[in-house]
Amino acid sequence: MLLSSNSTITANFISSKFIIVGNNGYVITPLGTQQTGQCDWKYVAYGNGRYFVSGKMEEGSSFTAPYMTSSDGENWNLTSKMGTGYEPIGVAFGNDKFITSYSTSYSTATYFVSNDWNFTGSQPHSTFIPYSVAYGDKTFVMVGKQDGYGYSYTMDDYSTTWTRKVIGGITPIDITFNGDLKKFIALGEWGEVYAFSRYFGWSKSAEISLTKTFTRVAVSNDGTIVAVGKDGYIVSSKGWDSPKQIGTQNWNDVIYLNNKFIAIGDNGLITQSADGIVWSNPEQVKDASGNALNINLNALCAIQ
Repeated sequence: MLLSSNSTITANFISSKFIIVGNNGYVITPLGTQQTGQCDWKYVAYGNGRYFVSGKMEEGSSFTAPYMTSSDGENWNLTSKMGTGYEPIGVAFGNDKFITSYSTSYSTATYFVSNDWNFTGSQPHSTFIPYSVAYGDKTFVMVGKQDGYGYSYTMDDYSTTWTRKVIGGITPIDITFNGDLKKFIALGEWGEVYAFSRYFGWSKSAEISLTKTFTRVAVSNDGTIVAVGKDGYIVSSKGWDSPKQIGTQNWNDVIYLNNKFIAIGDNGLITQSADGIVWSNPEQVKDASGNALNINLNALCAIQ
C-alpha cells in the first residue's frame, strides 16, 4: 500500500499513474516505495518510458547535486553529480529529450539529455539565472532572472538557439503547461500570474493576494489556475482573494492530472481537488510495510 487507509486517494493514486520524489532518497510510484540514495530528490520528469530525477545532497559545509535515471521506474541508476555548490533548478521532458538546469552562487549550467543519457550544454545566457522550466506546444520555456529583471527563454523543436522575452517586470519562480489550452502559466515571486503562448507571447492574467506565499502553480483543462505554497495555503483563480488553508505544512508541488489537482507537501502529505476549491483532507504517504513516511515530498509528475 502506498498511501494511508483512505481508499479513495489510494485508488486514485494508482489509476493516475504519477511519480513522487522526496527527501531522504524516497521515490514513490504506483509500483511501490523505494529509498534510492540518501539525498533529497527535488525534481522529476518522465517521457517515453524514461525518468530523470535531480536532487541536492549536503556534504559537510557545502552541497552537491546528484541525479539519477531509470527506464522502468523501479531500477535506478544513480549516475553522477554536479560539482560542489550546485543545486538543481528543474527538469522537463519534450521532443524526446530531457532538459535539466543547475545553479551555484555565481553560475548556472543547463543541459539537454538524450535517449542514451548523454549531456549537451545549452546555456541561454551567461547572466541568466533559471528558476523553472516546462515543455509544451513543441517548445521549451525556461523562466528566471537576468540582470535584475524577469525573462523567459524559449526554444522550439526546430531550433537549437534560445530566444529571450521579457515578462512584464516580474521574477517568475514556476511555470507549467496545459496541452488542452496550449498555454503556459507562470507564477511570479510577488503573486503575479502570467500566461504565455507561442504566438501571442506573455500577458498578465491575475495577481494573488500577497498575504500568503505561493511557490508552485498548475492549470486545468478548463483554465482554472491553482497555486500552492507555505503554511498549508492553496488558492485558485476561482477566488484569488480567498486562499484556503489545507493543513499547516508547506505544499511543495501541484499538478493537474486526470481531471483533478494533486498537491504534495511536507510530512509526507498529499491532497487532491476536482475543482481547485474543495480539497480532500491531507493524507500521509506510507511505505510498502504500512509505515507513515514523515518526509518532505518535493515534486511529482505524470507517468503517461
